[in-house]
Amino acid sequence: MSFKVDELTRSRTTRCRHDSKCLEVEGCPGCDVTEAVSEGLIFVKPRPANMDCPYILSYASYYICRCPTRCEIYRKYKE
Repeated sequence: MSFKVDELTRSRTTRCRHDSKCLEVEGCPGCDVTEAVSEGLIFVKPRPANMDCPYILSYASYYICRCPTRCEIYRKYKE
C-alpha cells in the first residue's frame, strides 16, 4: 500500500534518514503506534532499524514519535 501525505507535511519532515521510504509500497516500515495523544504526538514501539531516528524521543520507558509524516500516516490510515 502506498500512503499519501500533504505537501506541507512532507516539507516539514526534513530530518528523515530513510528518505520517506515509509510512503512507498514495501518501503521502510514505520514504528508501531501504541497510543495516539494528538494529531502530532504519538507513542510508538520503535523498530530496531528506526532507533536512531531524529524524530523519536525517549521519555522514561516510552518512546514519542514527532515525525510529521508518521503522525499523518497514522491519523489518515490508522497504520
